[in-house]
Parts: sequence; structure tokens; C-alpha cells
Amino acid sequence: MNGDPLVSVIIPTHNRQALAVKAVRSALTQTYDRLEVWLVEDGSDPPVEVPPALHSDTRLRILHNDVAMGGGAARNRAIGEAAGELIAFLDDDDVWLPGKIAAEVARLRGEPPSVAGVESGWEMVDDEGRVLFRYLPRQGRDLATEILAQPVLAPSSTTWRRPILEELGGFGDHPRHHDWDLFARISERYEVATIPEVFVRRLDHPPYPASTRIEHRHDLLAVFRERIARLPSADRARVLAFHDRVLGAYHAEAGQREEARRLLWRSWRRRRDWRALAGIARTVVGERAWSAVTGTGRGAVRRILGPPTHRW
Repeated sequence: MNGDPLVSVIIPTHNRQALAVKAVRSALTQTYDRLEVWLVEDGSDPPVEVPPALHSDTRLRILHNDVAMGGGAARNRAIGEAAGELIAFLDDDDVWLPGKIAAEVARLRGEPPSVAGVESGWEMVDDEGRVLFRYLPRQGRDLATEILAQPVLAPSSTTWRRPILEELGGFGDHPRHHDWDLFARISERYEVATIPEVFVRRLDHPPYPASTRIEHRHDLLAVFRERIARLPSADRARVLAFHDRVLGAYHAEAGQREEARRLLWRSWRRRRDWRALAGIARTVVGERAWSAVTGTGRGAVRRILGPPTHRW
């Protein structure tokens, strides 16, 4: 990668006027100047309007979809229109710190073709801007395995080599997990460089009902079933134990204690992780008492130590 490559920033949005404008502004105010910003207005009603001060920036391009295509198809359309050698994704409810693209381009410079892209850190904030927790990518991780358990890569925290996205066909048609699936496909063939520094702020949203999260997790397992089956036995047990533990927590939250215990015991048998036992304790004490105790404990730890930092 010679010189300063053109970076195409792709922001799909649907019915999020104020958030989309913030996302666009954070892209256009990057310290790295050689970029174009594609706002994919995906069937919003009314359509998203960009203020004149941003609209006059010649680096901004707007694509309109009369009918919502979904995040994956919207991103794929923009990839087809974009001219950049590198592609960076930004969700419409996230914002970038000013040095994000400059740092990621610098990290990719000189990397071999086996490196598909780069991931940096992010922090989750509430609607008042308070940091709830931070994530920093763990170096030396086995990404191809880790990503089968949890969404190690968030779209807004990544920049990719365009030819690799095109080689793999871009985002698939999975309505809920198109980004997770693409990143899993990338990690099967390529490496991803890391920057253990926060450059993205992600907005926390109220969680879906537990029943919806249970449905989504089963959908994800269906998408990844064949990949998980091909893992070595120890890795397969670890990944399945993680999914069982997550599903067990969701069932406990939904008040389905028997199913929660079944999944959590299975998680414990697959991998002796104390968090599975803690989940079983949750089904014994009940959701109200569990929430009171853990909520108080988390609050005290956060006041003393600050927001927790996670490394996956």
C-alpha cells in the first residue's frame, strides 16, 4: 500500500436522523483527509436530511434506497459505488474519534497481503455520554475461533482492504448476522491487525427482550454450525460452552429456570468455567434478587475502578 490510499467510509442508516448526522460529522472531521463518505439512506420515512454545512462537503455522497434493503445489502451497494482502496464501515449510531482512520491506515501500511484489515478499540456509552465499558482487541488471539463465540469485530471499529471484501462477495443475506458472518469468513482466510486503543464510541441501547435474544442466538448457531463442527474438539467445546452459558443467562432472565439450568450445567460440563456456576446460582435466587445484588456490585466496582475494560 503506497502513498495515502483513498478510504471509502460507508454509513447505512434507517430512520435515525439525529444519530446519522452525528456519524457523518465524525467521519468528515477525521484528521485523515483522503476519504469519501457514503451515506446510504435506506428507505427512511421521512428521508434523512443532512445539514447544509455537511452537505456542501464534496467528499460526501448520498445513496437513496426507496425501500429498506437492510444493513448488509445497503453496505454492499455502497461498496459497488465506492472508489476507495480501503473500506471503513460506520454504524449510524456510532461516532469516531478524529484520529481513527489515520491510525488504521498507518497500521495497515506495509502489512502483507495476508492481513485483510485492522481493528481498533471502542467504548460503549449511554445517551448522556457516560462510558459503561471499554473494549480493546487482544493481540495474538485465535480470531477464527473466537469470532464463532462472540462478535469480536464491530463494523465501526474496522477498516478493510477492498479487494478482499469483493473476493468474499461482501455481506451475505442474513438479516441479523450479516456482519458477523462476513467477518467470520474473512478470519478463516486472513489475519486482522489490531490497535489496542479506543477510537470509536458506540451508543448503548435498551436490550431486546430475552425471548428475542434467545431467537437471535439460535439463528447465529445455525449460521455457524458447520464452522463450529470443524473445530478441534477442545476449541469446539469451549465455543459451545460459551453459547450455552449465554443462552442459559437469557432463559434465566426470561424466567425459564429449568431450561436455564440445563444449558448452564451443560456449559459447565463442557468447560469448567465459574461463570456457568454463577448462572446456576442466578436461577436459584431469582431474577429480582440477582439483579439487586449484581447491580449493586457492578456499580460499586465502577465507582472505585472506573468502567471495566474487556479484551477478546
